[in-house]
Amino acid sequence: MSDTQPITPYIPHNPGDLITAEDWNDMQIAVRSDLAANAAADDQRDAELRDMIANVDAKRFGGQTPDEWTENLDKRYVRRDDPGAAGQYRRYFKQLNRQVVPPGGGPPVIEPCVIEHNLCRYPLVDLYELQPLFRRGPNNEFPEAAAGMQNVKFLIYYASKRDPVAELLFTESRDRFYYGDDLALLLQQFQLTPALTQKFDDLVNDLFGKMFDPGDEQDQFNRENYAVSPYVQAWIDRDQTVGDLMKGGQWTDLRLAIRPAMIPALAQPMRRNVDEAGNAEPEISYAQVFHLSQNAVEIRVPAATDLMVILRT
Repeated sequence: MSDTQPITPYIPHNPGDLITAEDWNDMQIAVRSDLAANAAADDQRDAELRDMIANVDAKRFGGQTPDEWTENLDKRYVRRDDPGAAGQYRRYFKQLNRQVVPPGGGPPVIEPCVIEHNLCRYPLVDLYELQPLFRRGPNNEFPEAAAGMQNVKFLIYYASKRDPVAELLFTESRDRFYYGDDLALLLQQFQLTPALTQKFDDLVNDLFGKMFDPGDEQDQFNRENYAVSPYVQAWIDRDQTVGDLMKGGQWTDLRLAIRPAMIPALAQPMRRNVDEAGNAEPEISYAQVFHLSQNAVEIRVPAATDLMVILRT
């Protein structure tokens, strides 16, 4: 029975009427009929619901996948592609070592670095000095595994005990943690997609060419500053391809190691105190940062320095 219909007796009677056996039987039949009709209606609704559930695409909501929803919302609220939007991240490698005479004359200074970022705002600037990956020991001895790599600051190596250089490039904590990022991540960041048939030597040259853009002299690091480990060089000498390294299982453990140490940005040049005995305080690496506009930043260093510069908005 529908809830909108008035509720009426199965068998109407007036006050004082007798209830007969026939009435009782007719009422049972009417009750059974109502129950059967309700059960049939419930079964139909259940079947319709199951059919709807079976035809629902759980990977889509409102006709869009979760990734499509995320992309649309990002475009609406985050605006990552807008140079003036928040959330921008830029990284630069700079080799500041050329001396110039400042405007107006005076003693030579290290040529300042000017980065035109075009972010339309004043970004936060983090500075890191790129230190050599290998250091001399307490007796001034240089590690044998790193022979000839005294000035290397960018190194592609195999993060495994099989590569002798890797024994110098890890931090021992709860587990062995090797320096550097996966080579695949760097290739993605520099928009390089290698083919399986590409020679690994060509890929290395492409990556270093992207990192040290010849368009800006301060981006051109000295050739002695970037290298591959002797263990990896052996693969290059055998003309191995990217596909060979993937098939052999070496690809996932290739890393590019750098050693950036954060340095302070100071408003004024640092002056070293000298005690009565003539002993000066240890030199501390630092830099000066000046925002030339909302689209350009200038960095000055007191001595030749290799930098990694991070800009964030």
